[in-house]
Amino acid sequence: MERYLAGELKAGKTVNVKIDVGYPANGAGRPNLFVVEATINGKIVPFRFTQ
Repeated sequence: MERYLAGELKAGKTVNVKIDVGYPANGAGRPNLFVVEATINGKIVPFRFTQ
């Protein structure tokens, strides 16, 4: 994901990133989900990571 976004920036595109973090229902302090929403020149590109 990072290489992809870096390439888009190098190509002169506008890149904005929003990151939402999810935690398990058992209240553990460690996140188990990351949802990244990149907006590249107005187009939304989602990325989802689970642990």
